[in-house]
Amino acid sequence: MTTKSVQVFAPFNLMDAVTRFYLEELGLASTGRTSDALFVSIPAKTPTTIEIIFSREKPVCGRTGLALHVTNFETAYQELNGAGHYVTNSIRREARIFDIADPTGNIIAVVGMATN
Repeated sequence: MTTKSVQVFAPFNLMDAVTRFYLEELGLASTGRTSDALFVSIPAKTPTTIEIIFSREKPVCGRTGLALHVTNFETAYQELNGAGHYVTNSIRREARIFDIADPTGNIIAVVGMATN
């Protein structure tokens, strides 16, 4: 089975906050860790591993290219927005998509899965 891998960069001093965000708030599973990286897994048809690289230099943060698919769009929006992770002006209800930011400002799309 093919696995997709995505690199995300974060400042070293935010390691604890970033780890909490991906593991506790998003509920993703850790698949490994080194002194300067965290590996988390997104279960999907094509499993994806996020390699979060912590840097002592100022990393470039921004759009990650990641999209988390959720079955209950409104609940996901309410929970993540309530936790302060909603990126202002990004919700597009008709398309069932909104963006969230991790503690370093990396942007992740949250997409509601089609229900037929």
